[in-house]
Amino acid sequence: MMTTTGTATTTKSDLQVTVTTGRILVVDDEERMASSLQAVLAKEGHEVAIALSGDEALECLKREPFDALLVDVRMPKVGGVDVLRQARETNPERPVILMTAYASLENAIAAINEGAYDYLLKPIDLTEMRLTVRRAIEAYRLNQMQWSLLDELQDKNRSLSRRVVELNALHEVGAALSTTGEVGALLKSILNLATGVIGAQYGSIMLMDEERGTLRVAANSGHIPTSGEPVTEIPIGDSIAGQVARTGEPLIVKDVENDPRFSRRNRPQFETSSLICAPLKTPNSVLGAISLSDKRDHTTFTMEDLRLLVTLAAQAAMAIADSQHYQQISQQLDEITALHNLSDTLTKVERTDEMVDAVSKTLREVANCERIQWWEWHSDPKQIVLAFDSQRAVAGQSEANAITAVCETFSDADSCARAIREAMNHIQSPAGVGTILALPVHSAESPLGVFALFRDHSRPFNEHETHLVNLVRSQAERIFERQRALLNASRLVTMGKMISEISHDLRKPLTNIRGGLQVLQSRVVDDQENVGILKETDREIVRLATLVQELVDFSNPTRYRTARRDIASGLRRAVQLTERAAHKNGVTVNATIPDRLPPIFCDENQIIEALLNVLMNAIEAMPTGGTLTFHVEVEENDDPNEQLVITIADTGPGMQRAELARIFERYYTTKESGTGLGLPIVQRIIQSHDGAVTADSSPGVGTTFRVELPVR
Repeated sequence: MMTTTGTATTTKSDLQVTVTTGRILVVDDEERMASSLQAVLAKEGHEVAIALSGDEALECLKREPFDALLVDVRMPKVGGVDVLRQARETNPERPVILMTAYASLENAIAAINEGAYDYLLKPIDLTEMRLTVRRAIEAYRLNQMQWSLLDELQDKNRSLSRRVVELNALHEVGAALSTTGEVGALLKSILNLATGVIGAQYGSIMLMDEERGTLRVAANSGHIPTSGEPVTEIPIGDSIAGQVARTGEPLIVKDVENDPRFSRRNRPQFETSSLICAPLKTPNSVLGAISLSDKRDHTTFTMEDLRLLVTLAAQAAMAIADSQHYQQISQQLDEITALHNLSDTLTKVERTDEMVDAVSKTLREVANCERIQWWEWHSDPKQIVLAFDSQRAVAGQSEANAITAVCETFSDADSCARAIREAMNHIQSPAGVGTILALPVHSAESPLGVFALFRDHSRPFNEHETHLVNLVRSQAERIFERQRALLNASRLVTMGKMISEISHDLRKPLTNIRGGLQVLQSRVVDDQENVGILKETDREIVRLATLVQELVDFSNPTRYRTARRDIASGLRRAVQLTERAAHKNGVTVNATIPDRLPPIFCDENQIIEALLNVLMNAIEAMPTGGTLTFHVEVEENDDPNEQLVITIADTGPGMQRAELARIFERYYTTKESGTGLGLPIVQRIIQSHDGAVTADSSPGVGTTFRVELPVR
């Protein structure tokens, strides 16, 4: 209710008196009386209006506010008591002072009972009238101030109560964060608290799926009215929540239907009027959004509502981030466990089908795919053949019914995937194939097969999953290599037994041959050319006998018998023995051997055997020609002592790093007919002479061996 307020100051001697003034309505059917009272009150500083009848007074009350009424009791039609009653109905606190020339105790009591502030007798005592009006206005003002303070106190109490409810809600959320383990239940609890405290009918928490570019519903509260089926996933750009998640800024919408920004995109999904939405933000990212719609009291949301929702959203984001971190750690632990179990299992399998089954099981665990296949490589013709399918039986199928895929470029995973897709399209609809991740499996020397992982089109393989399945693939490649090594080892055991059995028989013919050579040497003493040939043949027979013994004793090596020798001639002889093989392959041999070398302690035959092994490997690595470099020099090492350094370099195809790291392993070979003992024997011979042998190789450039022998 509006009122007119004011003060007037009068001075009498040195005393200042402040008079409270107001807007007064004087009601009297005697115009002279009404005008006189108006003049007296106006001098006091009041704003005074007059009404000459009860009806006129009531009309004035409807049009204008007044702080007090001065009303004559006796008037025609509508009397002063009637005006009093009407004035009290519109404003019970407003003072009404009655005036009458017909005073009686009964009339005074009746007026007071009707709610009159005071009762004045005519003729009016002006001093008494002024004081009465002043007190009435002051009392009215005090009442107004009291009610204003009460209203303000009630507002403060309501605000305080709301703040207490908000703090309790935040406390409950904080307690839930420390006790609730499952994030879905926690988000539901936070959402229920938000809708309850803010007074919303409906709410939802939506999380971002960046790979799919969508928001999915993680929790909801209340039955959200929709025009169709409930929405559980929406594109990020097609919703209010999507805009909030994309910008990271909260949003309040007073009227969705009439808001030009959102009515078109939101109306098909939700029939709501007012809503608020806050992002689920962490320091590093936006995880989604929390939305509330439709106040229970049918009002619109306020900025206070949005502020509280932002606070609750921060709590929810923290819970989601913690849960995702926990899930990530748990997933990594499961992946490590799966890889460990696979590694342990693969050490025990003996057949390819057992390996495929173990690897397929692990792939399902780390990649969560719907289907896994194993395609075996066939080099003639170049194709892969389906040998295992997790969704259908493959074993026992005839060659005519076998599912094959032409795969010219085996090492390219994408090419393998395309070939498999084309093959699968012939036995099922293209829509059922989905996403394919191909994992080609190689041995050191040839392709072995392809693992194919299948998913539906909506779930592509991410970078992390691709990394994991490649780790599993490497485990599969290792088991193939182990099986090959075991096969070679088995062959060597058999060969060792055979050598042990025939070694005695070999000594006798070798002895006879050597004896025959000695007889021939005695008969051709004068023919120096033939004598040289026979001596060289004799030395090779001795070396052949030593090689046979080396193969027999390989599993139990002993220290070689060494003597201080100049091996320059032996090095030249090793190069000469390879010239025929080099010429056959079109290989140019460049040998640099100084005329004089410092003598070293060595078993010359064993050193020559080791160097021949390296030289022949280099020549075999260049079947279509190349250059073989044999370089010998003396260097100072760190002791500082001198060492004899022999470098053998070829211009062959070179080796990959993984292959190079294994060349000195027993039984490891990349040759179809190899034993895997050649370079291990070389290493054992050189190390037995307190030396070292190393190799360096680059694909497409060649391989270099460096042999170091101490000079003492």
